[in-house]
Amino acid sequence: MKNLFEEVKELNDLDPATNAERLGKLTEEVGELAKEVNKTNGRKVNTNTKEEIISEITQEAADVIQNVFSIADGFGITYEDIVEAMKIKNGKWRSKMI
Repeated sequence: MKNLFEEVKELNDLDPATNAERLGKLTEEVGELAKEVNKTNGRKVNTNTKEEIISEITQEAADVIQNVFSIADGFGITYEDIVEAMKIKNGKWRSKMI
């Protein structure tokens, strides 16, 4: 995953978008992910097969992660910073589950 974060950093160097613009793109991608997930629970009219929906969810999830990495990089946050924060968040989440 770290190599993917580094690829996003390289792409950021080619893209003059601001962090605010990147946040707008992230919001768009989250909406697209929600649209695909809603096809699995009857909240959205659907004519796709289960396999097509899962494929779209996968693509939209990748878009969301890519945009989160882009925003993090824009603020100088490293991959290691994100991993450490996730470990803390996962610990907190786990403690609420058990």
